[in-house]
Order: sequence, then structure tokens, then C-alpha cells
Amino acid sequence: MPRIVVLIGLEAYAVLLALMQAGGGIRTDEAKYLLNIPYPHPPTVRFVLSQFEMLADQELVMRILFATLMVQAVWLVWDMARDLTCPKKL
Repeated sequence: MPRIVVLIGLEAYAVLLALMQAGGGIRTDEAKYLLNIPYPHPPTVRFVLSQFEMLADQELVMRILFATLMVQAVWLVWDMARDLTCPKKL
């Protein structure tokens, strides 16, 4: 049960951080320039991102999705390294 509470807490923290960062938008001319490149992503990523185009808050949804995926990746690696010794974990 405590692991579930930690997981829910981490997910809530990730969503909170994504929401905090979403309010500012893009702040630099460099980032705006990079977003205007026609195909900056591989075809698979472009396909996934295009599935969210119909949403009004596409950027916010993607921020929350990526934050959630990062928490899940850390959770997975932490679980895989449970049986390793401390030097190998690091």
C-alpha cells in the first residue's frame, strides 16, 4: 500500500510541475524558431503528436503526458534495480 501512495504522490507532483510550466509558454526566440522547423521529430513521434491536434490545450496535454511517462520510467528502473548492490545501482 505505501508504494501506491508514493506512486500517486509522484504522479501528482509531475502533473503539478507540468501545469506550473505550461502557464509561461515559449519564452525565447530560439525556441520559437526551433518549433517552426517543418519536421523536427521522427515519423512515429509526429504521428503520436498529430493525434492530439484536435485538443484546444494540446501543449498542456503533452506536458502532462511526458511528465507522467518520466515518472513511470523512473519507477520502472527503480523496481528493476531493487536486487542490485548499492554500487551497481549508482
